[in-house]
Amino acid sequence: MNLSEFLASQWHLIALAAGLILALIVNEWVLSSRSGPRVGPVAAVRMINDGQVRVIDLRSAADYKRGHILGAENVPPNRQEELQQQLLKSPEKQILLVCALGSQASAYSRKLRAGGHQAACALAGGLNAWESAGMPLTTQTSTKAKKSS
Repeated sequence: MNLSEFLASQWHLIALAAGLILALIVNEWVLSSRSGPRVGPVAAVRMINDGQVRVIDLRSAADYKRGHILGAENVPPNRQEELQQQLLKSPEKQILLVCALGSQASAYSRKLRAGGHQAACALAGGLNAWESAGMPLTTQTSTKAKKSS
């Protein structure tokens, strides 16, 4: 049996595989459009170095103390409603949201955008992607975080 005969006899498996690939592509597209803009570690460093972004770490205080991006403010889940009200006062200010894997930051970014803060974005892959890219972490407490406590 040659390749063309095999493909002709197994058309249903080929159609199934093509359908699954198409479903995966559509699923990824839908998920990315729902989560709002995300930036990778390199783009995040560029934003931070240009001084054009406020970095907000959404993890717990204990996780934040173990290591975070230099200059990031810690806003644990119990303070996120308070933060949202504060951020909506200046919706043009660029915000980079950080969590462990990127999913919590994406969800919070979506929530802020729905509330009118269009300049919010999430760190794609979260702090895990940051570390995997070889970017540094610090355990120093941010002066911004001290002011907001």
